[in-house]
Amino acid sequence: MENPDTDAGRNAYLDTMRKLGEQYKSRPWGLVWAAAGAQPALEAALDIGGAGYPAFAAISPKKARAAKAMGTFEAEKLMSFVNGTA
Repeated sequence: MENPDTDAGRNAYLDTMRKLGEQYKSRPWGLVWAAAGAQPALEAALDIGGAGYPAFAAISPKKARAAKAMGTFEAEKLMSFVNGTA
């Protein structure tokens, strides 16, 4: 994966999010991208951020629960995470 501090790195992560969005577009939920540090209250609530970027979390307001993905930011691994939490 590219260096996330470069445009190419950020774009590679956005491409991963686009792949996930395409894969799950028929689901009753969506994906949101936020730049590192842009949503400090949300990052604190989910216990993500700091040196752990990129971060990926699933939030269920209906169940009042959240889970964060651990490991590499790759489409296949994130799909596995999403399938396990959906």
